[in-house]
Amino acid sequence: MSSKTKIFVLKQKELIYTIVFIVLAIIFIILMILLISGKNKKKQAAAPKTVYAPGVYTASVNLSGSNSDIRVIVDCDEIKCIDMISPDPSITSINPLVKASLEDLSTQIIQKNTCKNLYCHNDSKYTSLMLKDAIETAISKAMQ
Repeated sequence: MSSKTKIFVLKQKELIYTIVFIVLAIIFIILMILLISGKNKKKQAAAPKTVYAPGVYTASVNLSGSNSDIRVIVDCDEIKCIDMISPDPSITSINPLVKASLEDLSTQIIQKNTCKNLYCHNDSKYTSLMLKDAIETAISKAMQ
């Protein structure tokens, strides 16, 4: 049995270049996979759209000791109208910001088609929050 010793000569410079290129190739592949999967997630996230059962929905709100109803009219995919059904005159005389707050909220909700990220003026913050809760209740009745 003859055993001859074989010696491989590797240049250190070539070895380092090879390792660097392999690492860069692996990083490139991982980034490509992340980019491709990220696009699919964005498309899936944008796809779901709020769907409503068309109709008129109401919810009660207690303002200044008097109950009043908030009416929300919805179509298949959007909110059409938000208003107060025959408000008690005492509500608007005791709290004159009710009407302005409701108009401001309804404009924002109809434009955005959601109750999220609404701006409330500091003057009527609590009134707006009470109205918003009633509107959300009515809209939740409309969701399928």
